Amino acid sequence: MQLDDYKEGIKLYNPQSTSAQMLKNNFVIRLHEYRKLWRAIEQADMTNPEQHFIVQGVRGAGKTTLLSRLALAVEEDENLSKWLIPVVFKEEEYGITSLFTLWERVAEELDNHSNTYSGLLDDIDALEETDPKQAVNLLNSYLRKNHNKIILFIDNLVELFQNFNTREEETLREVLITNNNIRLIGGSAVSLEAFYDNKAPFYQFFNIITLKGLKSKDTIALLKKLSEHGGPEEQQKLDNLLKNEPGRIESIRRLTGGIPRTLVILFHILMDGPKGSTFKLLEETVDQTTPLYKHRMDDLAKQHRPIVNAIALNWDAMSAKEIAEKTRIPSKQISAQLGQLEKQWIIEKIPTSTKNNLYALKERFFNIWYLMRYGRRRDKKKVIWLTRFFEVWCSGDELKLRSQSFIQQLDHRAHPKAALTFANALMCSDLLGHGDKKQVFDSTAEFLEKSGNKKLMRELFDVEVTDGESGNEADGLYKQWSDDPRLFLVKLKERLVVVLKDSKEPLKSVLSLLKDENNNSLSVTRDLLQHTDTYNKNLLLGCIYYDLGLYQDAKPFLNDALNNNELLVSQLLGDIYYDLGNYSQSEINYLRAIELNAQGCHSLLAKTYIQIEKYQQAEKYARQAVEYKESFANYMLAASLYYQEKFDDALNSSLISLEIDGEQPYINHIMGHIFNIRRDVEKTEIYLLKALALDSEYQSANEVLAELYSSQERYLEAKACFEKLKNLEKFDDYASLAKVYIKLADIEATEITVRNAQAAGHIQIFNEVSWYCFEDNIYKEHALKYSTKAQTLKQNIDSLHTHTAILLWNNKFEAATTSMNQFLTDHITELEEREADFIQLFTLFLAKGQTNLVDTWLKQYQLTERLKPLYYALMSLMRDKYPNEILRMGAELKETVDEILQRIEQWAEDYK
Repeated sequence: MQLDDYKEGIKLYNPQSTSAQMLKNNFVIRLHEYRKLWRAIEQADMTNPEQHFIVQGVRGAGKTTLLSRLALAVEEDENLSKWLIPVVFKEEEYGITSLFTLWERVAEELDNHSNTYSGLLDDIDALEETDPKQAVNLLNSYLRKNHNKIILFIDNLVELFQNFNTREEETLREVLITNNNIRLIGGSAVSLEAFYDNKAPFYQFFNIITLKGLKSKDTIALLKKLSEHGGPEEQQKLDNLLKNEPGRIESIRRLTGGIPRTLVILFHILMDGPKGSTFKLLEETVDQTTPLYKHRMDDLAKQHRPIVNAIALNWDAMSAKEIAEKTRIPSKQISAQLGQLEKQWIIEKIPTSTKNNLYALKERFFNIWYLMRYGRRRDKKKVIWLTRFFEVWCSGDELKLRSQSFIQQLDHRAHPKAALTFANALMCSDLLGHGDKKQVFDSTAEFLEKSGNKKLMRELFDVEVTDGESGNEADGLYKQWSDDPRLFLVKLKERLVVVLKDSKEPLKSVLSLLKDENNNSLSVTRDLLQHTDTYNKNLLLGCIYYDLGLYQDAKPFLNDALNNNELLVSQLLGDIYYDLGNYSQSEINYLRAIELNAQGCHSLLAKTYIQIEKYQQAEKYARQAVEYKESFANYMLAASLYYQEKFDDALNSSLISLEIDGEQPYINHIMGHIFNIRRDVEKTEIYLLKALALDSEYQSANEVLAELYSSQERYLEAKACFEKLKNLEKFDDYASLAKVYIKLADIEATEITVRNAQAAGHIQIFNEVSWYCFEDNIYKEHALKYSTKAQTLKQNIDSLHTHTAILLWNNKFEAATTSMNQFLTDHITELEEREADFIQLFTLFLAKGQTNLVDTWLKQYQLTERLKPLYYALMSLMRDKYPNEILRMGAELKETVDEILQRIEQWAEDYK
C-alpha cells in the first residue's frame, strides 16, 4: 500500500467514510476505551434501558474513529447483528435542528438499512404536528414489529444538543431512561456543561469516557503504523529511535499533545516535502475549523482573549508571570483567569518541579490554526510547530539530508505554500547550518519566482546567522533551550555546553543544564564553574540539584553558601525541608528568612505549622502574611482557622481569598468541608464541584462528595467520584467503591474492585463486600465465595459473623451451624461489646426456622436473661413446646418482642 492510499484510508478528517477493512487494519490506538465500550455493548441484551455514554476529547483525539469502529463491530458481530442495528450519524449533522428532526434522521438511516422500515419516515412526516413523542412512538412500533433495537452513534453530540430547547432535552432524557429499544453513545469535542449543572436535564446523566493525549505506548503504536506505510527507510529510522533514543518519542508526544490527528499531519508533511498533498489537507482542515475556532475565540470573555492570544502565539508553554508580562495584566488577575480557561478546556496546566506551573493551549491543532491564521507574516513562531517536529524526528546530518531532498523536489509538482512553509520551518531550525539554510532560501526563492508566486517571497524568512559566528550559534542553541527545555534533546545540550565553554560563558552553561535529568552533566557543570568563586559555585549547584528534585544533594551546597546569602538560601532550604517532610528544619529556615525580612515566607511558615498541627502559630503567621499581602495568605489563614474549628472566621477568610486570588480549588475545597460539617448538602456540593472543576483530581473533594452521594443514595454520582479517586496513587477505599457497584448491581466492576483491593493488600475487602451483598440481598453466590475467602485469609469475629450469615442465606444449614458454634465458642466473651451482632445471627437462624438450635444455644450459654426480648420472641415461636413460657413476659417487653418477630418474618421472606 502506498502512503497516499494509507492517508486516504485512515481518513483524518472524515474517518466515517473509511472502508471497513481499512478501519480495522489501522485501528491501533484507543484500544482500552474501545474494549471498555465494547464490553458494555456486547454484554447488554437491552431488556431494560441501558447506560448511555459520551466519549469526550479535543478535536483529532480519535472520537469519530472510535465510534465508527464500535459501529462496525456491532454490524459484524454474528449475535448482535441479528437484533441490534447501529445507526451512525455524520460528523456534522446540519439538518438536525430539533428533537423531531433527530428521529426523522434515525428513520432515514433505518430505511437505508432494511426495506422493513421503508414506511417509517413517511409515517413520521405524515404527523400533523412535529411532536417528537409521537415520532419516537412510531419508531418504537417499527422496532418492536421487526424485533430490533438500535444503538445511536452521534458525534459532536453537545453541539447537537445546542439545537434543542429545554423541553426537548427533558423529552430525550425521558426516552433514554425509559426506552429499552434505544441506546446512545455520543462524542464531543467540548465539555458538556449540562452534565455539571444540577438543574439541567442531563445533569450527571452520561457515563463519561475521556480521550486524553496518547501515552507513550499508543504513540509508538501509531508511529509504527505510519512508518510502516512510509516505507522501509522510515521503519528502520523508527526502530533505531526506539532502540537508541526512546526519549525522542516522548518529545514527539509532548509536542503534539498526544493528539493523533496532529501527530499524523506533522508526520505526513515531513514525508511529502513540497509535494503538498498533506499540506492541502491541512489547509482544508484549517478552513473547515475556522468557524469553530473563531466562534471559540469570540465566545471568550474580554479578559480571556489577550491571555489565549499570548499563549497561542508563543506556542511553547508559558508561566503565569510570562503571560502577565506579555499581556500587561497583573499576575493576580492572570492566575484567576487561567483557572477559568482551564475549566473551559481552552488551556491545560503543566506541573513543573517548582511552584510555577506552565500553561499551553489544550488542543495543539487549535494552536497550529491560530499561528497559521494570526501569526505575523515574518515571525518564526508562525511555523514553530513544524520546526519543532523536524528537530525531534531528525538529528544532525539527517535534517541536512531532508533539506537537500526538499531542494531536489522543488519542481512543477511542488505546492507553493507547502514549499514556503517547509522552507521556513527548515530555516528556523538551529540544527541546520548556515550554508544549508542559504541553499534552502535561494532554491525556494527561485522556485516561487519561476512558478508565478513571487508575492509569497515576502513571507520567506531571511537567513540571519552568518558563517563562523560561534557566538550566534551559542545564542541560537541557548534560545532553543529556553523556548522549551522539555523538548531540548540531550545531544543539543551537550553541544551547547561545548559551545558556551569555548565562548567562556559558564553561567549560560549552568542554566542550560537546569532541566537536564542526566546527572552526569553535573560534573561538566562543576568543571565549567572551576573559575567561579566558591559561593556562586555552591549556590548554583545547590539550585541545580534543587530544580532536579535532588534535595538531599542540594542541601550541602546550599548550607556551604548560607553565610554569603543567608536570606535566599534560607528560603530555599525551607522549601527543601518542607518537601522532604522535615518540618522542624523547614520552620527554622523560614524563621531565619523572616528575621532577614524575606518576602513571602510568612505564608510558607504558616503552611509548615499546619502540617505539624500547630494551628495557633499557623494563624499568627498567616495573619502577618495577610498584612504583608503575600500570595494566598488568606487561604493559609482560612486553613488555620478551619483546623481550629473557627468555621465562621474560616468562611470569611475563604471569601476574601476568592476575591483576591481568584477561583482556586483549595479555597472551594475548604468551604465545601465546612458546609459538610454543618450538614448543608446543597452548599457542600456546590463548593466541592467548583473545586473539582478547577482540579478534577482533587482527592479530598472527591472523597467527601463520594461519601455524600452514597449517603443520599445517588450512586451514579458517587461512582463518578470513586472512578476519579481510584486512578490516584493513594486510593485505598476499595470497600466504599465496591459498595457503590453493588448498589448499582454491577457485579463485574465489583469483582474487579475486589481483585484490585487484594493486590493492594486490602484482604478485609472480602468480608466487607460479602456483607454489602447481604445487606442489599443481591449476589448471594458471590457473597458466599467472598466470605469463604475472608475466612481462609484472616478469621476473626467479623469474618465469622459475616460467614455465618452468608451460609444461612445460601441455605447451607450444616455449615452455618458449625460456623455459629465456633462464633459462640471463640467470641462469647465479646458479647458486651458486640451484642447486636449476636442478636442478628440468632434472628437470622430463627428466620430460617431453626428454633430448636437457638433454644439450645441460649440455654447453653445462659443468655435467656441477657437477651430477654429475643428469648421471648423465640418462646412466641415455640408455643407448642413451651405454651406457658410466653405468659411470663412483662408488658414493657411486648413492643420490642413484636419488632423482633416482624424482623424474623421479613428476613424469612428476604433471605429465603
